[in-house]
Formats: sequence, C-alpha cells, structure tokens
Amino acid sequence: MKKLNFKSLTENLLAVFFRFHVVLIFVIGLAIMAYLEINDKKFEQGFNIWAYFILSIFISLAATLFLQFATNRIARVLTFIIPLGAVGAYCFLFFNHKVEWEMMQFAAILIASILSIYFVLYFRKKSDTSFWIFSEKITRELLFTLIYTSILQGGLSLAIYAIEMLFEVKIDDKIFGNLAVTCFLIVAPIYFLMNIPNKTELYNEKPVFNKFLKILGLYVFLPILGVYLVILYFYLFKIIISWKLPNGWVTTLVSILALGGYFAKFILFPISDNKVVRFLNQNFSILLFPLIILMSIGLGRRILDYGFSINRIYVLIFNIWLYGASIYLIISKSKHLRWLIISYAAVLFISSVGPWSVFAVTKQIVKKDISILLTENKLYRNDKLVDNKNNKLGINDSIAEKISDKINYYYNTFGKENWQKSFNDNRKKTGIFEITESLGVNNFNLTTKTKYLNIILSENKVFDIQGYTQLIKNIEYRNDDNLLFKNKEFKIVLVKNNLEINNLLNKNQTVFPLQNIIANLYLNDNDETANNKILVQKTDSCMLIINNISAECKSIKDYKINSINITILVK
Repeated sequence: MKKLNFKSLTENLLAVFFRFHVVLIFVIGLAIMAYLEINDKKFEQGFNIWAYFILSIFISLAATLFLQFATNRIARVLTFIIPLGAVGAYCFLFFNHKVEWEMMQFAAILIASILSIYFVLYFRKKSDTSFWIFSEKITRELLFTLIYTSILQGGLSLAIYAIEMLFEVKIDDKIFGNLAVTCFLIVAPIYFLMNIPNKTELYNEKPVFNKFLKILGLYVFLPILGVYLVILYFYLFKIIISWKLPNGWVTTLVSILALGGYFAKFILFPISDNKVVRFLNQNFSILLFPLIILMSIGLGRRILDYGFSINRIYVLIFNIWLYGASIYLIISKSKHLRWLIISYAAVLFISSVGPWSVFAVTKQIVKKDISILLTENKLYRNDKLVDNKNNKLGINDSIAEKISDKINYYYNTFGKENWQKSFNDNRKKTGIFEITESLGVNNFNLTTKTKYLNIILSENKVFDIQGYTQLIKNIEYRNDDNLLFKNKEFKIVLVKNNLEINNLLNKNQTVFPLQNIIANLYLNDNDETANNKILVQKTDSCMLIINNISAECKSIKDYKINSINITILVK
C-alpha cells in the first residue's frame, strides 16, 4: 500500500493543479459562490450563473481529458474556448431558469456533459478494454469519494455539535453549511481528480475484475433481469391472447429492463467468455426486441389518450434509440459497448437543443392543439381570446376539461410570457386560474382525483412591513376549531373557508377568501416563486402571510383545509 505523507500529498495536489487547472477554476468559483450564499445575506445570484459554473466543470474536465496527448497550443486553447464560450452564451443569453422546460433542458445538457467524460478519449480509438477500465475506475472513485466525504462531513458535524452540547458553546448554524461546502465542493472534487488515471494508464489493456463486480453482475443483476423478462413476456402473451392495447406503464418496465441489461453487459465485459455472459451477449438484444415493440404500442396508446408532452417525446426518442441499439448489438455481437454511451449522449444532446429540440416540437404541437380547441369552441376570434366567464357559451364538460388541461400544461411548462405571446393575451391576468376562469373552463382545473397540498412559504422571503403597527404570529387552524385567535382587540375565525379578521375596538372586519388561494396553489404547487406570491395577500388594512397550509382538493368547489399557520400584520 502506498504511504501517505505530506510530501506525496503535496506532489498529488500539484499534479492535480497542473493537469486540471481549468477545472479547478470553476470548482473553486462554485465553492466561493456557495460560501457567499451561506454567509452574505446580500449575495444573490440567478441560477443561470450557478448553471454556468456547474456545466463548465464537467465540460472543462472532458476537454482536459480529450487533450491529454495534444501538443498543438492553438488547438488546446480553442478546445477550451469554444465549448466554454458556447456554455456561457447558453447560460447568459438563452437560459431562463424560472421556466420549467428550460430547467429540463439544462438537466439534459448536464447529463450529456457528464457522459462525455466517459467516452471523450475513446470514441475514435478502437479500445473497448481501455474504455471499460477507465469507466470502471472513475465510477468507482466517484462512489468512494462520495462515501469518504460524507463520512468526513458527518463526523466533523457531529464533533462540532458535541462541543456545542458538552461545553455549552453557541455555534452559528452557518458553520455546518460552510463545512458541507468545504467537504463536497472542495475536498471531494480535488480527491476525485487526484484519482483519475494518468496518461500512462488511460489506455491500459489489462482489466482487474474484482469479486464484487462479478457477484453484482452474475448473481444480482442477471436474476433480477430474468424475473423482469419473464413478467414482461407473460404480459406480452396476455396482450396477444386478449387482443388488447398494452398498459402505458409497460414503457417504464421495458426501459428498466433494457438499461439493466446494458449495465449488466458493461460490468461483466471482462468475463465475456463465461457461458452465462456469452448467452446474455448473444441473446439479450434478440429477446428484448419484441418488448421494445410492446413499449412502442404502449407509448402510442398514452400519446393517443393524452397527447404529446415533453416527457412522452423524450420516451419516444429513447424507444427509437433502443431499436437502433438492439440492432447494433445484434450485428456487432455485443462488441464496442462504448458506442451505447456515445450514441445515447449524442441523441440526448441533439434532441435537447435547437429549433428541432423536444421542447420546441412539444411547444408547437401543444400550441396548435390549444389553438384548434379554442377556435372550434369560439374562444379565439380575430387573434384574441374571448371572454367566457361562467361558461356563457355552454362549452361541453369534456371539451372544457380538455382545454383546461392543455392550457395548464402549456402555461406551467413554457411560462406566462410564452402564453401571452402565442395567444395575444395582454390582459392583466395574474395566473392560470384567472385565465381558465375567463375562458369558462376553470371548473376542470382540478381533477376528480384527490390531490393533497402541503405548501410552505420560502424561508428567504423578505417582507415590506412599513406602515404596519401590529403583528400577530403563529396563528394555527387544526381539528376543525374555527376560532383561530382572540384577545381584547382581535378575533380571527375561519368561516366557510373565509378568513375573517375582526377588530373588536373599531368594529372593522377584513375578509381573505381562501378559495382562489387554494386553486392557485393547486396549479402552482411545484413553482416556489409563484407560491411565495400566492401565500402573501394584502388589503388596505391587513397583510396575510400563510406560513404553511395543508389541504385535500377534489374539485374547485370541493376541498378541505386540514391545517394552516398564518401571520397577520395590521395597520
């Protein structure tokens, strides 16, 4: 075992610095931002800046590995400048982190960037053994790094807590956040970079196949895959016999089976001569092919029933990729597994950017569907939305529900600005509830299935309390007790889902209807920014701050508030 001493540690740190200096710039930059976020209340940066540093870490790491043997200085500089410049343009010019689809796009680009680290050295070189060794090595080191730093962070946190408890020393909670940043954003990346194979090991052709991987692959993964395969084939026979369309959920099971099979192929690559592994390599893609067809039929059923969405188009692309991957593995006899990762990363990236992206295509499809529905039902005339509050046009219930679902998906996925631009909606409508209400389809914003809300006001919310003279906090409603608060001056009650604040001295009453609040929370329960606005309501004399609320919703008019905690400010 190699001895660890100050000299060797210093040498390793210097080696990491000279080899991965560009990566370390972004790692340290991200850590500094995290420190400032914890310790400086005035520090506030948009997620696009965080996104730039996160993406740049993985892209610069891939570029560094790609250039391990490059000697041309201009080529080396351009290899960093071009991708990092493209990331900067994307993050600062095109990325709006407040819109759901753009966050999904960021996630897709991030996954493709991480996968590129695995194959960037091997997509031209025909060396599957070296690819396997490198991939296994960095995956193992990543897992070890996470384990080591988690133990380090947990142990030091416990030590700090022990000092606080035993010696009655007041320790600022920020120290735990700073410790986590130090461990996971400084120590962990540096340790991981230290253990990335050096130049002499990048094309190593002698795999070391440990017992853990053999047990994991042969005695854990393969039996589970066999169970999945049997279940899905029995289901396939059932579908053929009954001549019915498959359940849409079958796409998930087939996807898990396919990915599990490819993963088993990968970890068992060094023992390809084993009889069981040889059978897997020769027959898995053939056995999978009928199930991929079953997946296509199930996916087609879901698209016919519910229409296109971002997730369904991604699954459709994945389904098409499975056809290509299976045919390739059958022809190549399961050789060159690196092309599975290369092709998947390429397909994921190409389908996530540009006017042909999943997001652009979905947007156009859903926009067209909404336009047709609105036009057919006389809700869109002369390029303007028609006021149909209280459904004066008498739109059929099933049609109204369909319109409501489409509008909700478009508005919540692509944002308010896209809605206004696409449908020339310049009205001062604050949210999706008001829009669907004006079109007369709001009765179908809530489905017949019960949805449970549990919304908490963000801790970072800042309130302007100028002009308010009194504060009543920690007012709670539980166990159907409608009297929430009472003293000599105020009486606060919940009556028919209306919050009534009665000033007993001057006989004034302020009422906050909770129906619109519940409806808007229902529609925006995954949007923290929107929720923060909804949870704060104002009148001329009062401000209502809903700290948290829990409710059961069955429809727009059928819901029950289980608990609520509020703060009231009075002028």
